[in-house]
Amino acid sequence: MSGSLNPDVAFNRGGKLMSDQHNFAIATLEDIPRLAEIGKVCFASAPEWNAPRFIIERWWKSIILADESDVLVLRSDGRVEAFIIYVDNEEVWNYYEKIGPNSRSVKLLTMLLRPKVLRSRLKKLAKLKLQSTNLQQVSPQDKRDEPVADQGSRAEFFAALMGVDPSFRGRGIGRSMLEACERMACDRGTRLVRIYVDPRNARAQTIYETMGYSHAGRMRNSLMMIKELS
Repeated sequence: MSGSLNPDVAFNRGGKLMSDQHNFAIATLEDIPRLAEIGKVCFASAPEWNAPRFIIERWWKSIILADESDVLVLRSDGRVEAFIIYVDNEEVWNYYEKIGPNSRSVKLLTMLLRPKVLRSRLKKLAKLKLQSTNLQQVSPQDKRDEPVADQGSRAEFFAALMGVDPSFRGRGIGRSMLEACERMACDRGTRLVRIYVDPRNARAQTIYETMGYSHAGRMRNSLMMIKELS
């Protein structure tokens, strides 16, 4: 995807992008082992991030090499400490969520081999079911007031997944990464940025709201938030 961006506004693959606080770069194949490490730290209870390492790394490779997706990373002393995956649209990300470590067969195998992951998964599903029940009790008026994306009339830019090493959190890295994605979206003439967030992550939702994102419903087990770009 990065090849379609204007290098004067954004960057070429392997180049750097200045934000207000951080320097970012597009991930390369050499970053894959570290990306796999950060993913496992950030999403420790998720079966897909506990799958065999070679399956996870092959998944990262497919994303980095694809024309429809890219990975923005923050490096500190040459070491990747954060990433955000962005894709052309939701359909592209849905494809990546069904292959490699995200496939049903690999998830099942991982949970069978790692009982701790299975227990964590069951606990998460129980919490999500409870939250889903609570959301269904929202009044009809609240639902009418909820903004909804017009998918048929607007080009989209989808910030699919973000991970920041715990030792680098609290420094505004996630916000800066999303702002960088917004600038790239504007450069492409995109009018809408879409992100998903864990319903339990109230801190992330607050940050996104301060950046101008609004709630636009649910997609599977995640809350959907959107922002129209001027």
